[in-house]
Amino acid sequence: MNRLSHPRGGRPAGRPPRAPEGRTRWLRQAFPPSTPRSTRPTGSSRRSRTPTAGPKARRKQSYAALRAVLHQLRDRLTVDEAVQFGAQLPMLVRGIYYDGWKPAETPVKMHSEEFFQRIRHDFPYSIQGDTEQLVHTVLEILQRHISEGEWDDLRARMPADLVTVIPT
Repeated sequence: MNRLSHPRGGRPAGRPPRAPEGRTRWLRQAFPPSTPRSTRPTGSSRRSRTPTAGPKARRKQSYAALRAVLHQLRDRLTVDEAVQFGAQLPMLVRGIYYDGWKPAETPVKMHSEEFFQRIRHDFPYSIQGDTEQLVHTVLEILQRHISEGEWDDLRARMPADLVTVIPT
């Protein structure tokens, strides 16, 4: 038996198991790594690079974008609508969606400009493009996990100026 392999023939010893492909694939699709693997710094130079350059920082940005968009969307919906939409989300995303929710304070009536301002306030990173593009990207990825009927219901419940940012 090769001393670098797992006793049962699995992964090499000392390497942690990888997350299943489906759990993080949507993050990579929304926010792909900024540099090809072959050009990424290695060794001690990795510690000196900027905090936004690595995949871990990109993952944090992805979660922050997801959180900011989900929370403003949730707060815009009535309690029943928010619960119906939340039931469609994958378990991890559902936890982010419900985190800090105060149903007694919803729905918050806001026009599109205020909606985007609130998302920009909740998203602490610099972005390329505008906040509307960020919202559209997050919602485009979420749409893959929501039934078509629920997605149509969501679009029908949003005010006319916010419907334009929700993908069809």
